[in-house]
Amino acid sequence: MQNNSGNYNIKNLPVFFGLSHIGQVFSLCWSKKIGSCYVFDSNNKLLNLFKKKKFTHEEPDLNKLELNNIKYINKFEEIKNFKYIFFTHDTPLNIKNGKPEVNYIYKNLKKILSLNFKKKTYLIISSQINPELIKNIKKKFTINKNIKLFYLVDTLKMGESIDKFLYPRQIIIGGEKNEKKDIFKFLSKFRTKKFYLSFDEAIITKMAINIYLSFSVSFANIIDDLCRQYVCSYSNIIQPLKNDVRIGQSAYINPSLGFSGGHLERDLFYLNEISKNKIIKQMVKNIMSFNNKAINKIDLNNLFKKNKIIKTLIVGKSYKKNSYSTINSTFNKLSKNFKVSYFDDIFFKNIDMKKQLNELIKKNDLIIYNYSSEESKKEILKLSKKYKKKLINISQKKINTKTKNNFINLF
Repeated sequence: MQNNSGNYNIKNLPVFFGLSHIGQVFSLCWSKKIGSCYVFDSNNKLLNLFKKKKFTHEEPDLNKLELNNIKYINKFEEIKNFKYIFFTHDTPLNIKNGKPEVNYIYKNLKKILSLNFKKKTYLIISSQINPELIKNIKKKFTINKNIKLFYLVDTLKMGESIDKFLYPRQIIIGGEKNEKKDIFKFLSKFRTKKFYLSFDEAIITKMAINIYLSFSVSFANIIDDLCRQYVCSYSNIIQPLKNDVRIGQSAYINPSLGFSGGHLERDLFYLNEISKNKIIKQMVKNIMSFNNKAINKIDLNNLFKKNKIIKTLIVGKSYKKNSYSTINSTFNKLSKNFKVSYFDDIFFKNIDMKKQLNELIKKNDLIIYNYSSEESKKEILKLSKKYKKKLINISQKKINTKTKNNFINLF
């Protein structure tokens, strides 16, 4: 086993298996808050990128964290030497239909569970799964009695994961009843409210959070649809709604072009897959269908002639600011009548912003504004006016401009 500096007693040091987004955040933040830990990924490319500090673009601030306390194991089999194993593979999404590919998680979990553990080992899973996955594994083969399974609910938020990990509002973990004391001792440096549930209860808690949020987004779009029907401004009623203590200031009730990014969708797919209630299954299908049609709020019938290919510039490629996730992106749902190009200066900083914007806005018919830096926003408004281009602002913040004819605040 390779040590970066000195010899370490690995008895109480965790290993993080999987270095996609969640594994990078967990391991780097653990090393900052708690101390030394080990990492491993079967994907050598991911492992080598991590060693070179080429972290996920989803969390730009990860580059501020050091690798000094991070150690590496050379072979997968060495995982069996650890008492604490964090399973931190993000559940991949199918690029074509957005569905979670749980078979990837299944294979990697089975790989760990097939090892011959001779001492008590805590396997702490944080991947987005459903209760059926472990149930199916248990049907296929007997899990080593020394392995104690836990599910740690990941409540990180893309772009803000470092603070969410270092200073969590709560920790929700599920496992066997008689292991509560030991696992709480292991997590004792996280001085926050801790909830200990059964393994399945913890998974369902994670699902419940995402399903609630997805329903909140759908609620907002239902009310926005009603407001549009009666030519009302939904933006005028958001604050009174949030001022109601039963809803609150942090509620996901801003109208939008639908939820995207994959995290909420995963658990809706799971709910539809595992629920035995036909009404619930139909309700989920209806929510997903309604969500997919939210893109139709960009009504171009009054802006362009029919059957014209619309050259469109989308400013802000991801589904939201401070995220790189384009899987299930709203913009993937644009019809074949769009020829799309993108501008995004939030992450791609080494560009001549003014030159690139000038070229892009000049050659496109329509600008869909999602997010950008303030400097870029000013340039976009100036150039769209100069070249008399149509601009639709889909961000949650209204943009005040004197240009009325070619400018629309969608929300």
